[in-house]
Amino acid sequence: MTYDADHAARYEEDREHTLPAEEAEAWLAQMLATSQATSHRGRVLDVGAGTGMLTAVLHRAGYDVVGLEPARPMIDEALRRNAQLTAEVFMEGRSSDARLFVTQSFDWIVCRQVLCHIEDPDTAFRAWHGWLKPGGRLMLVDGFWRRSAWSESALQKQPFASITSAAPVAEMLAREGFEIARAGPFGELNLARADHWPDTTPRYVVVARRATR
Repeated sequence: MTYDADHAARYEEDREHTLPAEEAEAWLAQMLATSQATSHRGRVLDVGAGTGMLTAVLHRAGYDVVGLEPARPMIDEALRRNAQLTAEVFMEGRSSDARLFVTQSFDWIVCRQVLCHIEDPDTAFRAWHGWLKPGGRLMLVDGFWRRSAWSESALQKQPFASITSAAPVAEMLAREGFEIARAGPFGELNLARADHWPDTTPRYVVVARRATR
């Protein structure tokens, strides 16, 4: 999906795009529980960083984070909104381009509400597997979006646009060599969002690991 400067400036006006503090806490709690880390936070790639909401959360939490975003106007908006982030934090590029990073560059790869837009997840997941260090983790969060929210063209090209279970994502990741640790509704996050918006779209989470061998 592409964004011009006007769309980027208005991106966070949609409440389904916003990231309240309680949701950020659910993200960080799941990452800590998964890695059982107490000191070294590691290097994180935030795929589809958008306006830098999750990138900023991870930066404040002490992670060495890189925000990967295909739309330059979104990066510009992220820098405008988040004074603590510098241009060096972001890279412009597509998540399926395996050439962007050397292999085994990251301890974590995360993405928030990006899977629904991906047209070739096999290629993207293969790239992500290569970018992770052995034992590195993947955390993917997206929504159970209504079919009516998408055009027929999008539904045909984007396999995760309107799914009702996290199973298709987990199954495809497993085929690419990931070990699945969690796949299903993200209850903690959904409760956090429901406190703000009772009719918010439920989210799911998939947590996976690149094998150490």
